[in-house]
Amino acid sequence: MHYFTRYNNHEQSAKFVLNLLEATEKNMEQLQREMALAWIDVVFLKNAVDVLTDCRAALKWTYVLAYYMVSDNQKVLFENNQSDLEMATEQLNELVEDPSSLTGIGDIKRKVLDMTHYVKARLDTLLTDTYQGLQEGRWKYED
Repeated sequence: MHYFTRYNNHEQSAKFVLNLLEATEKNMEQLQREMALAWIDVVFLKNAVDVLTDCRAALKWTYVLAYYMVSDNQKVLFENNQSDLEMATEQLNELVEDPSSLTGIGDIKRKVLDMTHYVKARLDTLLTDTYQGLQEGRWKYED
């Protein structure tokens, strides 16, 4: 049930991405107006939503893979990578949903860019390790 719940949560989150994108675009416009910024100064928020979208899709399908894996040390490592990405994705999502909780554009931009970079690195790690594990035959599956 755990794997289905996690899969379903990411499926539902993916459906809300359009809402998040619309809210992010409004936040971008508000920041531009209030702080006299150019679009290029706030586009990092949209880029963060793009990374969130990629993460949600990848996480969703990693739960399908994990469901069929035999419980061993390789699965524990896989699930640790999965968990790291999931936690970082949620943190980035919170920053993007409410950037006004941060003080000033410099603080907003630094924190969102740092977290976006970290999340992207975690995603790349999970996807690379998953691919390599499949190529190497590292994963064992339930019959």
